[in-house]
Amino acid sequence: MKQPDIAFEIKTPTEEPKADLPADEAEMGTDTVNVEDVQTAAEADAPSAEETERQNLRENLRRYLGEEDTMFSKEMIRELLGGAGLVGLLRHNWKLLSLIIFFSMVYVSLGYFTREKMIENDTLSKNLLDSRYKSLTLSSELRERTLGSKVESQLKDTTLRQPTERPFCLPVEKEKAE
Repeated sequence: MKQPDIAFEIKTPTEEPKADLPADEAEMGTDTVNVEDVQTAAEADAPSAEETERQNLRENLRRYLGEEDTMFSKEMIRELLGGAGLVGLLRHNWKLLSLIIFFSMVYVSLGYFTREKMIENDTLSKNLLDSRYKSLTLSSELRERTLGSKVESQLKDTTLRQPTERPFCLPVEKEKAE
């Protein structure tokens, strides 16, 4: 791994060194810097290993994408097939990916559910149509059997016959309301 360059500012003293200070402190000027403070500041400013790895991946990707005529090298193919970039993408966007997977599962299950309901609807509509045709057939057969001429022809041994006289009206008296 390549260590990042740390920039230090060098300050030159604007005042002349004081005579009562030792030579080492006089050269540094009025500001004295503790070595431990510099090391802790450098450690705090230094990026972590994960950040440097991300930066290296970004630089490699920019280099590969930026150069149009770059031939694929073995290193580039290893990095692409290794899936380091894909793993980083999955690690950072796991909530979005889980949401997409959830909605795709809901979409597929609703598709199966509606398909099942459509098949059930088709079978029920066919059964209903068959039932209607059967009821029409039965009602027409019942009408045919209950016709007056059919009843007389089926009952030959009875005394029922066609009337030969005209029907007449019977007089009915209206009752007076009391």
